[in-house]
Amino acid sequence: MNKKGLVFCFVALGIILFFPSFVLGEVMINEVMYDSNGTDTNHEWIEIYNNGSETINFTNWKFYEADTKHGLTLTNGSQLLGPDEYAIISDDSLTFLSDYPLFTGNLFDSAFSLSNSGESITLWNGSDYIGNLTYNTSIGANGNGKSLQFYNNSWQACTPTPGMQNNCTIQIQNFTCEYSAPVCSESWGTCMSNVQNKTCINSTTTPNCSSLTYCITQSCTISTPSIYIDLKWDDEYIVNSDEFEITVKAYNLEDSDYDVLIEIQDNDGKTISERYGKYGTNNSKVWKSSKFYALEFVSGEGNDFEDMRLRINSDYDDFSGDSTIIAKIRENGKTSVIDEFEEDIEIIEGKENNTNNTNKSVTLTNNTSKSIDENNIIKLGSKINKKIGETEDIKTEKSTIYKSKNEYIKEYAIYGFAVFCVFLIVLLLVDKR
Repeated sequence: MNKKGLVFCFVALGIILFFPSFVLGEVMINEVMYDSNGTDTNHEWIEIYNNGSETINFTNWKFYEADTKHGLTLTNGSQLLGPDEYAIISDDSLTFLSDYPLFTGNLFDSAFSLSNSGESITLWNGSDYIGNLTYNTSIGANGNGKSLQFYNNSWQACTPTPGMQNNCTIQIQNFTCEYSAPVCSESWGTCMSNVQNKTCINSTTTPNCSSLTYCITQSCTISTPSIYIDLKWDDEYIVNSDEFEITVKAYNLEDSDYDVLIEIQDNDGKTISERYGKYGTNNSKVWKSSKFYALEFVSGEGNDFEDMRLRINSDYDDFSGDSTIIAKIRENGKTSVIDEFEEDIEIIEGKENNTNNTNKSVTLTNNTSKSIDENNIIKLGSKINKKIGETEDIKTEKSTIYKSKNEYIKEYAIYGFAVFCVFLIVLLLVDKR
């Protein structure tokens, strides 16, 4: 073997023997808090770091310490650790979050107790041991509030940086960064898993120091949206003689059936409307006062939209003017009202009354022949088809009550023109012969 080959072998052997094995893998133990300031019970933790290019799933991983494989229980974040991401394995996650309230990353809970004098620790991925580390008090971080951090290819005792890149620059250069008072966002973020965050920034003008951006957290309760009802109809007003549809919109329903009441009241609070729906034990569809609930009209879970047919009660066929439409929703089988809708509407005079007035004016006009001649044609208007609940045009020949001479001429002129054209064609054919 030549001299270059011999040197290469010694270098390779030195790397294998002395360089920490955890650096070779995709996942490494990056920081260790084995003896915090004061009692270390429930205050111990290790930080792991994915220095590879693939996402690691920690579902079946364990923390090996004191000849025991300790299980990992996810308490925050995800089981997946992407490239350049960190995760913390703590002996008590609640105490850890109390010690480091700004932490928002991946957090696992485990049952272990690190030796204050030193020991070997590693990770087990279900088949292999990954990231072996042996520490002792000679490296530091023994009871002074600092942690062991892998920084610049060596282990150093530094100010803890859980969930962040290790940084021992301040300790090496022996200077202190000065920061301004934190400036936090005005509002809290969305409540998720009963926790919400607010972003804060500590600015600094000290050379070689970076501003700190972090989150503060607080507990919260995810509230269930309230059930409420809304109504929609097409016209600004309601015609007394017409049937009309109201769209019922019920929101945030739970998994249940709900009864709905819709009624129109006059200024005295009297119900003047009827609803078309199922009534009685045989569920026959009839018109009935709308002061009664429509049972099981909408159902959850979520939102439900349904149409309801109404009309003004015939006892109030001469009613017009301001009134109020009211809607209520309750859970089926219960009496308490969950939500109520109320809005002012206008009822205008019915079409039947308008038709009567029109007939009277036609009768008066018939008494004067001059008035009849000035009007080419007089027909009735429209009516409500009560079988289908829609407006039906009745301007047909059967509805015509008068036609003028001019109207007859216009109506039959096309037939005369057609006869003339046929006669002309016949003459041309005869002439050619």
